[in-house]
Amino acid sequence: MSLDQLYDLFKLDNKYILLLSPQGLKPNGYQYHNRYHSVGLIGELDIRSRQFTVETVQELDNGFDFYAPQTTCASDQRRLLVGWMGLPDIAYPSDKDNWANCLTIIRQLSLQDGLIIQKPVHELAKKRHTLKTINLAINGIVDLADFNCRKGEMCLTLNNQNAAVSGLHFCVGEQERTTIQVDWQKQLIILDRSQTGQSVAQAYGEQRKIPYQKTSITLQIFLDTSSVEIFVNEGEFVLTSRIFPAQNSDRLQLFSHDGWCNLVLKLWQY
Repeated sequence: MSLDQLYDLFKLDNKYILLLSPQGLKPNGYQYHNRYHSVGLIGELDIRSRQFTVETVQELDNGFDFYAPQTTCASDQRRLLVGWMGLPDIAYPSDKDNWANCLTIIRQLSLQDGLIIQKPVHELAKKRHTLKTINLAINGIVDLADFNCRKGEMCLTLNNQNAAVSGLHFCVGEQERTTIQVDWQKQLIILDRSQTGQSVAQAYGEQRKIPYQKTSITLQIFLDTSSVEIFVNEGEFVLTSRIFPAQNSDRLQLFSHDGWCNLVLKLWQY
């Protein structure tokens, strides 16, 4: 039996990648704050000695709910990944319906500058229709009355001028919202689900943060009834999370605080 049959071990752009889902890792800075984790080990493999030399360890997903990733090789040699959108030993509101979470969308993997890049497979673009676009320079908050969405794909580009914080509220309702934002001053990307309807795993925190130092960013966001997957800058980072807002919480809001930011939002409803 080969190593490939024992582990999710594969070669990507002349490096070996070993995917693992370790348990018991302690938080380290902005990493490893979930109940369980998934990591990619990047390095070199000596086939004869079966020795794997680790060069880089990367947390595969920076959101709340990603586990047990598996890959396969497509007929065109693309390395494709799918993960479980949910964690063991966590109570989810959907448990009462005997629904054991869901799977992520399929991601295509590549290696760039020693980093595992994860992009949505290009086939997903076939689901796009009824494109809506808005281009604004704002200092404040804008309620997008014509951009309601609970299922679909969005692409948000932010080019900061002098704002402190800019971003998007989605699944907005009377008392609810989920937020993806860039804190330009603190140099952080922040996903906040503290006001996202029914709570999940509050003991492990309700924000996830990624250090970020650039003055522009592109966020590709896939929304479904109880899930969100956010791809940062063509797959440089990914944030995957379960969310449980009320059924009618479907509004969108763009915001920029304490300064101006140029925001371009594209929306395709599925």
